[in-house]
This record gives sequence, C-alpha cells and structure tokens, in this order.
Amino acid sequence: MKDLLSISQLAKLRGLTTETLRHYDRIGLFSPVYIDPETNYRYYSILQYEQLGTIKELRQLDFSLEEIKEFFHNRSVDHSLEILKHRYEELHKELLVLKKKEASLAEKIRFVESLPPRSAALTPSLTEYPARYYLSKGDEVATDEDMGFSYSELESMLHEISPILASDRVGAIPFYQEEPPALLRRWTTFIFVKKPKNKPYYHEFPAGTYASITSYDGWPNQERAFSILLSYIKEQKLVMAGSPLIFFPVDLTIAAEKDEFAFTIQVPVKPL
Repeated sequence: MKDLLSISQLAKLRGLTTETLRHYDRIGLFSPVYIDPETNYRYYSILQYEQLGTIKELRQLDFSLEEIKEFFHNRSVDHSLEILKHRYEELHKELLVLKKKEASLAEKIRFVESLPPRSAALTPSLTEYPARYYLSKGDEVATDEDMGFSYSELESMLHEISPILASDRVGAIPFYQEEPPALLRRWTTFIFVKKPKNKPYYHEFPAGTYASITSYDGWPNQERAFSILLSYIKEQKLVMAGSPLIFFPVDLTIAAEKDEFAFTIQVPVKPL
C-alpha cells in the first residue's frame, strides 16, 4: 500500500476529519480506490487529493453535497460554468437578504439607544411630524387577548424582515371620552409603515404638531400620563385637533419586567 494514502493521512493533508471522508464515501461523493477486505480500512490515491480539494473549495462556497455531486457528474467546462453561475445567482440573492437584515439590525440598535431615559418620563413635549402611514383593519378591541390577535393579523400582512422587534411601530387609537376627558378601554390597533400603499387598510396620520408624553410606569398608568399631557396642552394655549394615539417603544419584544415597559401618547394639537 506504499502508493496509497490511509484515510487518516488524506484527511490530515486536506485538513478534514476522517468521519467527513467516511460520510463522503457513504453518500457516494468521494470513495476510496481500495478497501482492505480483511480490515475494511480505506485507502486513497494521491491523485484523489485534487478532487478532494475541489470538494473542499465548493463547500467553502456553500455548495450543498448534492450540488457537489452534480458538479462532478458529466463534468465539462460548460457544465461547471453553468453550475458556478447558478450558485452565484443564489449567493447574490442571499446577500441582498443579508443586507436587509443588517440594515434592520442597525435600525433597531439605533432605536433602543435613542430611547428617552427614565428621568425624562412624564415630561410632555411638542413635535412637528410629517405625514405618517399605518396599517389598520379598524377592528375594535377591548381586551389584551383581542389586541394580541389583532396585531398578529396585521403583522402577517406586512411581509417584512423582523418588523416589530425593538421598534415603536405597534400602536393603538384609543376611544376617547371628551367630558370628562378620559381614554376608554377600547382601541383600534395599528402598525406604522414606512411608505403609503394604495391598498385596503393603509391609512395616514396627517402632518402637524403633536403633543407627546412617554411613561415607564406601565400600561395601567396611561390615565395619569394622559391627564398630564392634557394639562400641558392647555398651558401651551392649544387644543386637541384629532384623536389621541398610543404606541409602545418598550414592550415584551425587548423587556421582560413590566416596570421597563414604556408607552407614548401623542395628540395632534392646534392653536386655540
């Protein structure tokens, strides 16, 4: 056997494991030139070194074992080129998806890092917003369970990569009682979207001035936050110009403890 290599010798030369070579043999991808009938030891020709190198390089390019078997089947320049081009097209698509995931992660990190500190909670402010767009079926919900089902239905309509995690896109339009001012325990759910679409269930919050307040006191304290916001609006000599809206910058997607949960109430306003 002086002209042959043992399985361990070939594996060492190519930086692979002996089990990898055994697996390649079992699936018919790369088999030894000789198997000792008494010991069942596998032996390889040095001429197989290059073939194994080709297999290793194709694996580095993420070819599946089935694709590599096809690569070696009726191999020719044209056949090899066709397979390489096919893998290039697949890899290009994968890279586009990865770039979208990278951008999504970067956006989520920026969002969490920009969350207002707890010391700024319950401090009202005025902000000018451009037109903002949202997805809503207009369903009225009154329980946390119904709200959860409603959001899951809206999420299924987005067809986006990780649309909700670490974002303030999930919101609700609360039913509002004018006298005395109060937010009722009934809502219409919505999810912010980046671009308007000429499709059913897509709507717009108009551009304008919004009075905002964020609370880390948990969802049950929305009445307190809303009362503070109404007083602030009055102090600024403004009045409500539309329905309030609530969204949730910190929720179960990034926090487990309820005292970390945050909600923001926004109200469109105009001068008296």
